[in-house]
Formats: sequence, C-alpha cells, structure tokens
Amino acid sequence: MDIFYQELSFEEVVQNVAFAFLSLLGEIGGFLGLLLGASVLTVCELVDFLVVSLMVKLKKGRVRPADTSHANQKPDFSPSAQNPSHEVRISIHH
Repeated sequence: MDIFYQELSFEEVVQNVAFAFLSLLGEIGGFLGLLLGASVLTVCELVDFLVVSLMVKLKKGRVRPADTSHANQKPDFSPSAQNPSHEVRISIHH
C-alpha cells in the first residue's frame, strides 16, 4: 500500500477577525440609532403635517361666505358716514 499526496503544494486558509465584538456592537448600535432617529423625526413631521392640515380644514369650515348683497354699492367716505370711534388724528410736532 502506497500513501502519498496528489499534489505537493497546498493552500492555507486563515480567517482574521474583522471586528472585535464590542466594535461590532458599536457599529450595529450606530446604524440602528441613525435609522430610529430618522424614524422619530419622520413621525414628528407627519404629526405636525396632520395637525396643521386639520387646523386649516377646521378654519375653512368656520369662515362664513362674504355678504354679496352690497357688492354693487360704492363705499361712502363722507365724514357723516364715518364712525367717530374709528377716527384717526395725525399731529406733527416740530
């Protein structure tokens, strides 16, 4: 019985650690923090958008249409037509 190698050369496979365990945890934690931070920001922006949209819709529902029965009348700027409580006085001092 003869025992021999088929080839005289061989290939050695060596595995090296790319990340230490704590470095791996740090990388995973940083990535998750980035994703969760973006998610929280997105949720806050979505809530803000919904609240503003709801407020705009409610405000539009409360606004009464303008009274158009006097639309063809010209405004009266005569002193007798003015309300005295809205009187404007301008005084200039030198």
